[in-house]
Amino acid sequence: MKEKFELIRENFLNQDKKTSLYFGFYFLFFIVLFGVLLVSSTRFSCDDIQQNCEESEPYIEKNKNYGFRYEISIGNENIILSGSRYNNEFLIDKRVEGLLTKYYIYYYDIFKLNHDNKWIKYDGEIIENFDRKLINIDYLEEILEDAELTRQTDNKVTFVNYEEDIKLESFFDDDFELEYMQLTKDDLSIKYNYFDHNLIKKFNIDISQ
Repeated sequence: MKEKFELIRENFLNQDKKTSLYFGFYFLFFIVLFGVLLVSSTRFSCDDIQQNCEESEPYIEKNKNYGFRYEISIGNENIILSGSRYNNEFLIDKRVEGLLTKYYIYYYDIFKLNHDNKWIKYDGEIIENFDRKLINIDYLEEILEDAELTRQTDNKVTFVNYEEDIKLESFFDDDFELEYMQLTKDDLSIKYNYFDHNLIKKFNIDISQ
């Protein structure tokens, strides 16, 4: 990631003022999004393999407290996932053709809200035949780390990860603020919006046994 930031920095120093401002915001965005998204929360000491978690003292952690909206197109199917993340927990609203389904993710476990308003363990996937890592901030960082800068305009910069065959674009508004990111791979397209960094409160979820 350091090399990618350095590449953006070089472009920032070598372009005219307007384009430089865009690169400055782009550079700042990835630092904030991937490097220093810190959140005061409750620490969990976890074994990722055994998934045994133990609550301990408050701490600061990056990339784990934010709101999100993902607009996903797979072929002719359009899906919207919106919600929030608090540490390794997610609350997700899934909308497909006006139908709303609510999910809660705790580490690797998925729960679905049923018609009785109870959270029930769900053994399927939120989106069938979809790789969930594509909506993970950490994976976006990995994509960018191994990608090449291929194009820049007044309101967009484009990186391509040739190994993964993924194009990742960042779009800016007229005030040089980052609006959203767009990932493209084959017939898949994902539009990413992130907001409410460090403002998400701990979820109050009652799991039905």
